[in-house]
Amino acid sequence: MKIIIRHNGDEFNRMATSLVMASMWQDRRVNVSLTGGSSPRGAYEILAKEIRENKKDYQDVHFYGFDNCDHDLYRYGLAESMLVPDLYQPAEIADENIHYLTSENYQSYDREIAAAGGLDFMLIGLGADGHFCGNLPNDTILDRECYVIDISKNENLQAIMSDTYKGSKPSDVCVTMGSISVMRVKQLVMMVNGKHKAEMVKKMIESPVDPGFPSSILKLHPNFILLLDEDAASLLD
Repeated sequence: MKIIIRHNGDEFNRMATSLVMASMWQDRRVNVSLTGGSSPRGAYEILAKEIRENKKDYQDVHFYGFDNCDHDLYRYGLAESMLVPDLYQPAEIADENIHYLTSENYQSYDREIAAAGGLDFMLIGLGADGHFCGNLPNDTILDRECYVIDISKNENLQAIMSDTYKGSKPSDVCVTMGSISVMRVKQLVMMVNGKHKAEMVKKMIESPVDPGFPSSILKLHPNFILLLDEDAASLLD
């Protein structure tokens, strides 16, 4: 695990942008998975600007969703992060280069990714309860590929989905990449900012691997970068 600390929001966002751009600027097919949500919004604003200003052929870049709740959460989350259309349109990403994890294809999704060469790069965040992707505390089995979650039986996920959809009722079923799927990614980057995440960062680094704190397994990834701002790193020794 490599820890990178940047001391203000601009440095933090530019570092994240650099990592994403490095993964995309290759003369071959590149398979990328990017988180939605509010944390990467600043980085995606910079990323979109870079793409508009640096004309390049991105026809070999493919994007893969890592969770979905049948309301197209991946596209919804990226739109909220200003990635759609500010990234896809300037980069001229074809619709067929955007791949969604769904309740219909989750059983074959890992094989499809492997057949395409595997995921080269994934950018994720750290949940306030220690979750990553849809892998929630005490509901995560650490030897899973993509799997289905029954939202109707999970109050924690119901709350997350309710907040995400601003009161709109999501599906009763969610699908997510499990730990095995994520651990296969060639380069895994987690970006975490804010003092409210500092305790979670410390716990993730220092605690043993524990299904009650799913992100604890990620430190075993052979090419894992933990990108922190100064606040999120404030409790580290």
